[in-house]
Amino acid sequence: MQRLVRGLSHFQNHVFSEQREFFEKLATGQAPETLFITCSDSRINPNLITSTEPGELFIIRNAGNIVPPHSQRPGGEAATIEYALEALHVSDIVICGHSQCGAMKAVAENASLETMPLVKSWLDNAEATRRIAQSRYSHLSGKELLEVVVAENVLVQIEHLQTQPAVA
Repeated sequence: MQRLVRGLSHFQNHVFSEQREFFEKLATGQAPETLFITCSDSRINPNLITSTEPGELFIIRNAGNIVPPHSQRPGGEAATIEYALEALHVSDIVICGHSQCGAMKAVAENASLETMPLVKSWLDNAEATRRIAQSRYSHLSGKELLEVVVAENVLVQIEHLQTQPAVA
């Protein structure tokens, strides 16, 4: 925690003060062009990997870069997608998977996750990914299977995205 406090202090005293105009402009509103949906994995930094600045991406992060299909009980992802499209008028949506994804490893291995019932329930949104992997890639295992599952999951989540009313 002390490291975070020191980092915040450094930001306030150095970064913010050196870029005051930029941050004051950001404070007046946002106009991102892209909704970027990616994993909550701590190794992923959307702005770093896309060479973008604060204010350029509207970001959704969750385990497995999942977009649940539309339902009568919308969650945070659906609300954020709707806001990005209707209020911010983003023009592009990116779903970004990544290598060595723990969520997709659990999907690929059909992990029981009995000690994490909420994670298990969340990963049910990738059930189609698991079925595709099982039917098309049963000859693969380990890293090779995980790479394919990560890629197939992005395609499945694009299909889910298209069920959202704001997208459709």
